[in-house]
Amino acid sequence: MSTAWSDDDALFRALGEALAEESVVPDSVTRSGRAVFTWRTVDAELSALRYDSADESAPAPGARPPVLVRADGPPRRSLTFETSTLTMELDLEYDPDALRGQLVPTADDDVPAYVVVERPDTDASTVDVDEVGYFAVEPFPLDRPFRLRCAGTVTPWIS
Repeated sequence: MSTAWSDDDALFRALGEALAEESVVPDSVTRSGRAVFTWRTVDAELSALRYDSADESAPAPGARPPVLVRADGPPRRSLTFETSTLTMELDLEYDPDALRGQLVPTADDDVPAYVVVERPDTDASTVDVDEVGYFAVEPFPLDRPFRLRCAGTVTPWIS
């Protein structure tokens, strides 16, 4: 039998010193952990941005040129994302801040039951989708980036 840890007090002191050595996780370990964590969704299909109302040089397919009017605040922003199986129509509203959207399957698939809203600084939240694909998140702070994930599809980060 080893005599190195025959004294309980010496064992507890050694354990206390080992635990006290590094109470803060080094930045390199944190960065590596986040990089590895992003690979968990590598199989998700990245949706392509097809329309962004903030980009005035790219009107929506079949749309008329926009009518320019004065506005007191920022206008609503509309986005369309597409994959081979799903189209996401999103509206970002600014007074009050809200995210509204509709999921439209491109095949005879069912409408997904939920969408996951991800933000880099908070936990992801799940939002129910109704039978026609509509969902809403209100209030929804639009000052931080976010992305949506559903049915094996993920949008790029939106800001």
